[in-house]
Amino acid sequence: MQPFPITLDSAVGDGNLTQSLEPASFAMGWSFTAQECPTPLQNDSNSKSCINLPSRTAEPRVTIVLRHRRENLKKCSLRGLEGRSDFRFFTYPGANLPDLTNYVLLALDGPPLSASDQGKGIFLLDATWRHTEKMRQFVDRTTSRLEIRSIPQIKTAYPRRQEDCADKDAGLASIEALYMAYKILGRSCEGLLDNYRWKDEFLNKNKCDLS
Repeated sequence: MQPFPITLDSAVGDGNLTQSLEPASFAMGWSFTAQECPTPLQNDSNSKSCINLPSRTAEPRVTIVLRHRRENLKKCSLRGLEGRSDFRFFTYPGANLPDLTNYVLLALDGPPLSASDQGKGIFLLDATWRHTEKMRQFVDRTTSRLEIRSIPQIKTAYPRRQEDCADKDAGLASIEALYMAYKILGRSCEGLLDNYRWKDEFLNKNKCDLS
């Protein structure tokens, strides 16, 4: 569809927002609707791990996952998301990654993901810790201007060894990191944890409600 300027009137929070959208907004892959924005979900105010969701005014970008070909799918926490239209999976090695402009890579060494990243897409490496270093090197060689973001420290429920993780206390299962990223960015988490065996334990540990 050919981009064109429009004027959007939508209710945001307690007031009305009128915004003129230029073609650049459409080039970024955003789609807008003239309907009332949903009220942000509120989490347990006594938990430091829980995050209040910002209002959503744009459809989120497709989440990109680069999965190692040796990943054990029987133990993979992202198993079951492959058929969703809001996900695209690529296999390493040999992947021809799409344009990752305005995407953030979830990793341990970046600044914390925040609501200010709401318009950006999520790029995730799905592999054991001993494989992620080479995958990261591949990503660094084949992409440019890819921003790095970390997940605020939360507790994992995944029962595994962490010998290869640079920060054993910060190591999360892929689905745990993705779930918290969606919460921070104000995205719907519906169905994300449906196939995660330790869903209830993870949510209870971090006192976060399933949206």
